[in-house]
Amino acid sequence: MGELLLSADDGAIQVWVDRVRYSRVLHAGIAEADFLSGGGGVSVYDGTAHPFAVDAALHGPRGFDDLMRRYAAVINDASNPVVRVDVMVSTPAAKKFLGARLRRIARELASQRMPLRYVIKVQR
Repeated sequence: MGELLLSADDGAIQVWVDRVRYSRVLHAGIAEADFLSGGGGVSVYDGTAHPFAVDAALHGPRGFDDLMRRYAAVINDASNPVVRVDVMVSTPAAKKFLGARLRRIARELASQRMPLRYVIKVQR
């Protein structure tokens, strides 16, 4: 499937997914391409981007942190069949950086009883 809009909380929370795939359960996918800097295909998360760009990509409106919280809301909403978000990244450095970020966000959400189930992979 192509892009799909999923919602939670009766539509108050919405998130676009790059793809949805089925392998006994539905997985929503997001590609790191949503967070490339300067249109040159350079990852904001590979350790070479300016700190301002990284901060904006993480904390800005519709930044990575906000997106992962919206994914968690969708995953935990009984009206959606999605059980996990698959985060595809372009480099091992981006996987390490975003993996640490995802673990922190998942701990925060777990304390609010809203688990974030995810897998992070380097896209080949």
